[in-house]
Amino acid sequence: KKPVERYFSIENAVIDPDLAIHLGIIFNELLTNSFKYAFGFENLQPKVSVSFFIKNSELYFEYQDNGLNPNLLIFEKEFYTTSRSFGLSLIRLKSSELAGDYSFAYENGLKFKLKCIYHEAKSLNS
Repeated sequence: KKPVERYFSIENAVIDPDLAIHLGIIFNELLTNSFKYAFGFENLQPKVSVSFFIKNSELYFEYQDNGLNPNLLIFEKEFYTTSRSFGLSLIRLKSSELAGDYSFAYENGLKFKLKCIYHEAKSLNS
């Protein structure tokens, strides 16, 4: 019932539809986890930050929330790399399918980073 502050830093780029689908699934699962686990409790100002940019033929996607519930299992140090939950398994699977390097960290909220090779897609008009 609280508004979520949103910060976006999105580079304008033409990307392959398969890449867009993978990133959309990853983003959806991360956002769903934020609403389920990070927002609420005593978090009076929930925030989400998304960054997407391309540098040296590599795509960078970063997601961060400011979750405030360290008592939940989801915030245990190894949870993100060992959990068999559907959402986190899907994030790891889609990241791996992109041959991406990815990481999860919990520092004043969830931080997810993904880096993968970027091949410029042809525009739909060409």
